Amino acid sequence: MTTLNWIPEPTLQHLTGNQPYRTGREGIAQWHQVPDTTIVAVEHPFIIENIEEGLKTLGGDGAISRVVATKGREASLELYTRPDDPMRNGVMSHVVKTNDVLLKITVPKRTGRKRKRGSSGPYQADEEVGQSMRSSLSRQSDPESLLRSLRDNPAKYKVEPVGKMQRSYRYRALADIQYSTMNGSFMKRLGDSILEYDYDKIKRFKLDESKGVKVNTEVVPPPVTSRLPVPFNYSYLQNPSVKVDLDASGVATVTNVSTTVKILTQMVTHSVSTVPNEPPPEICPLEELDDDFQQIVHQVRQYLKLRPVWTRRALTNVMDIPIGTLRAAWQYAGYMFRSGPWREAIIRFGVDPRSDPKYRFYQTMMFQLLLDDRDPDNDKRKWMEERTKFQRANRGKQRDLESHVFDGHKVSLDGKVWQLCDITDPILRIIMETKNIRSTCDNRNDGWLHNGTMAKLRGIMKEKVRTIFNGNLHSDEDYNKFAAIPDVIDENIRQQISMPRVSAQWEIELAAHIRVNAMAWESRARTESRRDTWLKKSLKSGKKRDGETESEGEGEDDDDDDDVLQDGEEDEDDDGGNDSEETDGNDDDDDEDDDVGVITGIRRGTGRRRR
Repeated sequence: MTTLNWIPEPTLQHLTGNQPYRTGREGIAQWHQVPDTTIVAVEHPFIIENIEEGLKTLGGDGAISRVVATKGREASLELYTRPDDPMRNGVMSHVVKTNDVLLKITVPKRTGRKRKRGSSGPYQADEEVGQSMRSSLSRQSDPESLLRSLRDNPAKYKVEPVGKMQRSYRYRALADIQYSTMNGSFMKRLGDSILEYDYDKIKRFKLDESKGVKVNTEVVPPPVTSRLPVPFNYSYLQNPSVKVDLDASGVATVTNVSTTVKILTQMVTHSVSTVPNEPPPEICPLEELDDDFQQIVHQVRQYLKLRPVWTRRALTNVMDIPIGTLRAAWQYAGYMFRSGPWREAIIRFGVDPRSDPKYRFYQTMMFQLLLDDRDPDNDKRKWMEERTKFQRANRGKQRDLESHVFDGHKVSLDGKVWQLCDITDPILRIIMETKNIRSTCDNRNDGWLHNGTMAKLRGIMKEKVRTIFNGNLHSDEDYNKFAAIPDVIDENIRQQISMPRVSAQWEIELAAHIRVNAMAWESRARTESRRDTWLKKSLKSGKKRDGETESEGEGEDDDDDDDVLQDGEEDEDDDGGNDSEETDGNDDDDDEDDDVGVITGIRRGTGRRRR
């Protein structure tokens, strides 16, 4: 026997306020003896309305007797959701050691009559109380009804300890996937014979030994379907940046305060007919923003008046304002080209650099830094990795406010776009200040400068950037021979651009780079034009052949003609790619011969390619 000094909680005996809760010697309750009765607690996950059916879900009296007889040893008490199915899968229990006391609380029995609280009138019958008395035992013993009885009878209830509960069986595992076999004939015979563990019934069990495919063949479920008995803890938490506010009408709205504000800078293509003159209409009006931000927008507009075209890096350096703030400000001051000679530059609203040759000095050039074209494993992600390392290494340090200027001796990794007006290298300045410019703007590639001028600028600057990172700078005199290449490069001049075999490797590669890039767009356009012409002829001849073969009844499938057209397209693409990569200057004639070979290599009678 264990002696228990049980002090009743004030929430039980003194909820009505009729008796004061006393402490000290006056508040000491009487001593109770706790019997040494072994009591096992089972936290059943179901609402038990029928005691017998509830015991069957635990395996019956036999399973419960084995658990009680373990005397401290941890034995699992499986829970079966379908106790009548012999192929059922149970839920494993988890044994927890506890130190609880089971109390028997006796309250006055309800008679089914009631009267208004505080009145002295007679008791009257209540249908609701009568119905509750006729309900199950579990419904009468629910905590709400018990607590109400304690409130109504603060001095008439009795408490008696029944025993100690030192073990509790809890069910926290996931139930396995349930596969019902109650309606299957085979599984039913198996359950009635083999699973009954009766020798005579087992002897009478026979398998169907007939051969052949049988209709409605039963599928025997595996013993265990799910391999995850414990639920995964996803640790879902509310985003601390999400705030709930009430709008003017009192409706709750959810706002993520950490969401990045969307930038609505207008981006146009190089072939657009007219350029934007004002910010987009869906942008927030500038007058509704704070004064500090309006001042920054005013500064950006002033800089765009002094110079109508800026790269983002140059504007960030001259204003010395964080890029995030400027990115939100320049959408109120200018627009950008997605492609073309002024790509990735902020342009003042209403200014079209394609309209006047004076804007040629604001053209941009872009380079993938730290990439070697000769490396077969070249990957553009290397540039991003190196730029990320640079930004992390320089975080918190003073930024180089001249990083947008290229003087031929240093390069910063905080950007990869340069404007011609920000290039101070002597050789490059001589090339870009040529008076030989285009009469009409090339909106797609070279702008107001000729193809040779831009090819020399790109090739020499790229070589200088590579040598800066490698640490083996060349003298300006080494580039004079490349600066002397004509500004306009046609087919004849292109074939003449070459270096003697005794030249250095970098000189041969630079000459090839200028030769290829000067005619890159022209070669591609010429190849596309030849391909379109060939396709039109092939389609026309294909239609004619279809008409002839239909009259003769010996037509080929359309798939063959389609295959020929696809092969022809691939050959044209391959020839065009070789045309932009060859460096011997004699690739044009070879391309012409190849094109003739492709066209004449189709036999009109069969629609197939001749090898």
